[in-house]
Amino acid sequence: MEIGFLSDGLVPNKGEVSCECSGENGLTFANSFYVAPNTIDFSTVFLKFSPKDQAAVLAIFILVIVLYVILMIWGRHQDKKDIVKWGVTPLIDNFVDDTYYYLITVYTGMRRGAGTRSRVGFIVAGEDDDTGVRELYDGVRTEFSTASVNHFLMATSQPLGPLTYLYIFHDNSGEGEWSSWYLNRVDIEDLQDRTRFVFLCGRWLSLDSLDCQVETVLPVCGRENVTTFKNMFFINYKENLADNHLWVSIYFRPTSSHFTRIQRITCLLLFIMLTMIGNAVYFRPEDEYEIQLW
Repeated sequence: MEIGFLSDGLVPNKGEVSCECSGENGLTFANSFYVAPNTIDFSTVFLKFSPKDQAAVLAIFILVIVLYVILMIWGRHQDKKDIVKWGVTPLIDNFVDDTYYYLITVYTGMRRGAGTRSRVGFIVAGEDDDTGVRELYDGVRTEFSTASVNHFLMATSQPLGPLTYLYIFHDNSGEGEWSSWYLNRVDIEDLQDRTRFVFLCGRWLSLDSLDCQVETVLPVCGRENVTTFKNMFFINYKENLADNHLWVSIYFRPTSSHFTRIQRITCLLLFIMLTMIGNAVYFRPEDEYEIQLW
């Protein structure tokens, strides 16, 4: 097969800094180029390494490793705390004789300063009865941290019937930014008949908010309210961001995830290293990109 250049129908116009080609009769033409990657021989690459010539690369590599070690220590500490945070613990004011149980799941928002260390109280009301004032505290966990999901086991003396509303409040006793609380929603599940009730909040309980309220009454939401596009979008957006985003999920690790923070940090290190190798493969000095056209 003979390979060559054909100039049929093409008229080249040379300029000082560019070369243009124009075609006749609507002729279409195209061009392509291939950037060949550098060959990296890992058996000899360290023999050619010079700390003086590659000081910037060495400094970045050492910085990444130091940050990795620091993040690993922090991640291990947070993984241990997650075991306690994710557990289902009984409320401290449960009575021994109470035998009807509800699972309370509290979702704190992802906004900055959303968590609280204030003491939280609530009243759950149903068609048959209400709980009276109860404290949302298990004697172990002292805070509702940002983007956290906390589970509590509440015991009552008798069934409350279909739930109608949730009255929830806090005493603003947390110090500094820990006094306010951004509550996303509360789910309450009847563990006997597996009925789940959803109470949407999505607002600040804070003296610094527009209404200066640290309490709110949340009516139970029907299925049509829970499954609206707005609610489903924000619920899935927050859950996916906290679990699937490699960078964000290191801090906002979601509940019941087997992908630990240490594993996420290690994957992030591998991603950074592979990115650096990829840049080295296609790196060229500027003078090597100069092409003589004629």
